[in-house]
Amino acid sequence: MNGLQVAKEILSQARYHFYRLSGVEVYGVQIDIFLHFLVGGIIFYLCRRRYPVIKSLAILTALILSKEIINVFAHSELRYIQNPRMDTFWDVVTSYAGAASVYLVSIRKPKAC
Repeated sequence: MNGLQVAKEILSQARYHFYRLSGVEVYGVQIDIFLHFLVGGIIFYLCRRRYPVIKSLAILTALILSKEIINVFAHSELRYIQNPRMDTFWDVVTSYAGAASVYLVSIRKPKAC
């Protein structure tokens, strides 16, 4: 196998495992939704420490949209997609919910953030 075939195989396996992980539920909530909430909050928190709120949201938006565009191309096998429109919707909404949670905590408890 050449290098390109090896890279394709590695990406295929990674995609398979990520999609299996996204089907896991904890207390009735998909782990994928929780991870988007958590990562959205962490990204916003890290950006917020350095930039104003609007710029932090712009960075988060750029990262979310980049991830979703990559997902469009990664979803070449339909067996991994349950409902692609709702998947994208919930990914974006939960990422912003994580950011909103961090923002609300930072307003109420400035020393916590």
